[in-house]
Amino acid sequence: MAQEGMESAVRNLMTQIGRGQYEEAVRSCSASRLTSDDLREVIRTYGRKLVELPDHVYERLDVIGIIDSNPPAWSVVVPLWSEEEGLSDLMLELTVINDGKRWHVELDDLRVP
Repeated sequence: MAQEGMESAVRNLMTQIGRGQYEEAVRSCSASRLTSDDLREVIRTYGRKLVELPDHVYERLDVIGIIDSNPPAWSVVVPLWSEEEGLSDLMLELTVINDGKRWHVELDDLRVP
């Protein structure tokens, strides 16, 4: 991943989601287009048990800088993992912002592309 602070911010969110802590996950975000009920429903409908991401996944996330953003921001797409299949079809879409003091994560979407 591009920067260590960004990885830590994304990792914290993904740990909460992998543990089924949807309320905590949404609260930990600076902004969210999804509610904890939205997360729960998408995952329930998907029909598999999500687990925490393996460490190697963080090295290969889809990270794209957002042009002319001030403060700097990145679009980050994170593949989710399930107990049954490993790498799943679910993708979490985030916006990650660095305001110079800390990293902020915005939860944009959870979907099957």
